[in-house]
Amino acid sequence: MPAEQTPRFPSSDAAFSPAGALAQAGRQAAEATAPGRFGVRLAGLPILFPAGEMLEYLPEVTVWHMPLAPLRVAGLMQLRGHPVPVFDAAAGQGDEPPARTAVLVVGDAARAAALVLESAPMGVEFVDGSQGAGDMGDTGGQGDMDAGLDRALDELAASVPFRAALGVPLRDRSGRRWWPVSLAQLFESLAGEARHG
Repeated sequence: MPAEQTPRFPSSDAAFSPAGALAQAGRQAAEATAPGRFGVRLAGLPILFPAGEMLEYLPEVTVWHMPLAPLRVAGLMQLRGHPVPVFDAAAGQGDEPPARTAVLVVGDAARAAALVLESAPMGVEFVDGSQGAGDMGDTGGQGDMDAGLDRALDELAASVPFRAALGVPLRDRSGRRWWPVSLAQLFESLAGEARHG
């Protein structure tokens, strides 16, 4: 191999570490793109998790169904040796979740609960000072369509089984509405509903 094609590596006494450089680049990229909060659609409603909440998305886990469990308790899963209850906010709206499904684990493994999801959580960014549900200013002629969507979401929010856990809706940078949720009330609402039939 000619000298100009020979790969060059830093000398052993240099302070450069490829692993360290990659880790630093990854941290910088994550800090530059990390949203403030995460949200998901739960029973069709966009909900927003509290800032700083420990969340872990698992795209495919095995859920063991439990006979005679409350309607919205999908079953149990295992997370690093700990049993974790799995809740399905959309239960009763169609088919049961499959034995293998996507879940969002909330909390650490020893004290966690999981939610069945249809898609991965998304980062939600807010413009400072404009987190309220109020007027977003000129909507560029889409006011009627936005008002209709807002009404439909308000009706959905009033009908979900965990409505007591919902806070006042917030608007993200793009104007979409998200309902902050109290996790304790969310899981209490989902666990307490009796099985029908």
